[in-house]
Amino acid sequence: MFQSPMQRHHLPLLLLLGCVCMFLLPQCTKSHTNPTAPPASLVKPPKSIQVIQGDSLVGGIAIDLLDTIVVRIIPNDPGDAEKYFFASGASDSVGDLQIMNPELDSGGVNVTMFWETGHRAPNQQIKFYVMSNCTGKGCQLLDSVTLSAVIKQPWRNVYSGSGTLTDIRFISDRTALAVGNYNAGIIRTNDGGTTWTSTPAFRSDLYQLCFLDSLNGFVTVSNNYAYSTSDGGKTFTQGAWAPPILGDASSADFSMVSLNTIYSVGIKGTIAKTVNGGQNWQQYAGFSFINELCALTCIDSNNCFSCGNVGKLVKTTNGGQDWQTLNITLNNNLYSICFLNKDIGFAGGQDGVLIRTADGGSTWSLVRTSMHAIIFNIRFFDLQHGVAVSETGEIAITGDGGLTWQKESPSGNGVFNLQKAFIKDENTVFAVQNGSIFRYDITP
Repeated sequence: MFQSPMQRHHLPLLLLLGCVCMFLLPQCTKSHTNPTAPPASLVKPPKSIQVIQGDSLVGGIAIDLLDTIVVRIIPNDPGDAEKYFFASGASDSVGDLQIMNPELDSGGVNVTMFWETGHRAPNQQIKFYVMSNCTGKGCQLLDSVTLSAVIKQPWRNVYSGSGTLTDIRFISDRTALAVGNYNAGIIRTNDGGTTWTSTPAFRSDLYQLCFLDSLNGFVTVSNNYAYSTSDGGKTFTQGAWAPPILGDASSADFSMVSLNTIYSVGIKGTIAKTVNGGQNWQQYAGFSFINELCALTCIDSNNCFSCGNVGKLVKTTNGGQDWQTLNITLNNNLYSICFLNKDIGFAGGQDGVLIRTADGGSTWSLVRTSMHAIIFNIRFFDLQHGVAVSETGEIAITGDGGLTWQKESPSGNGVFNLQKAFIKDENTVFAVQNGSIFRYDITP
């Protein structure tokens, strides 16, 4: 009787692994014989078979490729389309094709499928077969096409400890800190991220790191208080800090533009600024919206941009005295923002959405990155080269100023739910998940 692709069992390569009938056929007999030993020809080979979507995908070892593959088959005789059977040359090394939805149209057949890759790296190829006249003795092999995938090495775990790490930040090319709660400690590297060492923290509730330079910064704790450091995080002290926004974890992001001038954004559209190092804060009162603002970037003390829920974007050009809402027809929540200068900037967020402006935020355009999860970190190293990271470990890179992006790592490729990521340079990304630190090396 008919068996769906999800019911197929893995058999050695070149065996018929499963049959998918066109919806017009009453049943499909599953053959365990070699498709290259056909019975007498009853159906002509198709005029053409072509991959029209999803070839040369970027994937990881033994994971589902998220992008859909579509193969189009043009029969020599229109009546032959109803007699086609489909299978894949699956094996443990290259995985299997999940053949989901063959559809007839006036000119041919479109076969939709997904690929669960195998355990071989770096690159994999798998055959898609078109057959007919399947009996207990075999099938008539009509044609085939080879699909390919570029398999990337996974994120590497470079540190595992207790607690939950909540943030990670490089303060110089060699030095970085990671902090967390539930006794996660303070994790530090002094060799660019090759080795990490844990030391007990002065508190068990460390949340966000913010640094001006390699020495001066602060870490937030419960109820939006903070402890400052002037020695690169070796020691932290509790100064005369007042919460910029009342409530635990009420500030979503900070930007430190000098020792004294700091901006913060957070819940209910709140924007706060201090000019005395956090002793006092002034909240901007010009907005009536309540969208949470999730990310903040400042080019200098006067020019700052922020993004938030339901496509909210705002900016100031006069040091926070006035903020204006930027118009965009987008409802996605935005969680990351990056500006290269006063004109060119990006914001990313929900469902892998990425938008770009070249006029200081007056107009925005959607940019395709092939990412599907929340983009929560974007960094550019010059006007051309940038990297974006999603919370499921997807990475995309650009070399043309963000006009086009190339998928570097797929979702779930060694990580699944990152808390924070830091893009160290064009070649290296670090991230925290639970009590672990992961590293991804971008390949040319």
